[in-house]
Amino acid sequence: MNGADVINEARRHLGVRWRHQGRNLALSVDCIGYVGGVGVALGVPGAAEWLADARFTGYGRQPKPDMIYQACAEYLDPVTPKGAALPGDILLMRFETEPQHFAFLSALDPPYMLHALAQARRIVEHRMDDLWQSRVVCAYRFRGVTA
Repeated sequence: MNGADVINEARRHLGVRWRHQGRNLALSVDCIGYVGGVGVALGVPGAAEWLADARFTGYGRQPKPDMIYQACAEYLDPVTPKGAALPGDILLMRFETEPQHFAFLSALDPPYMLHALAQARRIVEHRMDDLWQSRVVCAYRFRGVTA
């Protein structure tokens, strides 16, 4: 499996409704549910555990960066440096100071992303302007996915 496979699966869910703590790609998801759901659909090792992990099921709206980094280290492979991320990789982003949002990098030049966006109330794909690019804290790749 490669990054193109990840993006193809992720794009199949464009327009799915956003809902805080949503975990069903047929009904509604949030950013964590979207990433985990795509992983499950692709048979990525650990994706079902990611979705069921208590750190990702009982959270509020305030980010808990230590918890996020720990869970990502358990289920995903880091991409370093973050600028080496490729389409299909997972971006961890901050809105203010702390990381709290996940997205798929879907294209490089120009950069595009796929994510479950609360403001849009659905899964969307759009260009990453300078503001979105400045929000990227780090990047990860599903285990078993090649570049």
